[in-house]
Amino acid sequence: MLNDNRETILEAQRIMARLRLQIRKVRPKLVLTHGDANLANFMKDKQDRLYLTDWGDAGLGPAERDLFHFSGNQLGTFLKHYTRIRKDVEVSTPTFAFYYYRWALQEISDYSTRTFYLNRTVAEKRHSWEELKRWVPVINHTIPCLRT
Repeated sequence: MLNDNRETILEAQRIMARLRLQIRKVRPKLVLTHGDANLANFMKDKQDRLYLTDWGDAGLGPAERDLFHFSGNQLGTFLKHYTRIRKDVEVSTPTFAFYYYRWALQEISDYSTRTFYLNRTVAEKRHSWEELKRWVPVINHTIPCLRT
């Protein structure tokens, strides 16, 4: 699978390089980012207060570093509310796309390593393989902000 889709992976790297140049010209505002702000890291308490856990990848970066995790069918609604609250942040499509590609390539690397080198049990290998298949091939229509 990886060899068959090698060109899409390499193209994703080339696209990231072009996007990085665009982003550097704009110099986006840096904010505190979580680094893995997916829904699994959100928790609610009994009073319905929302908490974001697992801050191991926190750092300064463009807001898009976290925002791309909320892509999908509800992205437009989410961004409308986000930008209403965070008036100081302008969401950039190239920056959003850069972080999506970065995450996709990171997932390919991580799950490839787990599948072929680290996991000991068949169940672990199977899980890693299924996760890997979600990211390969890397194509534009899998990236919500690039859909036409």
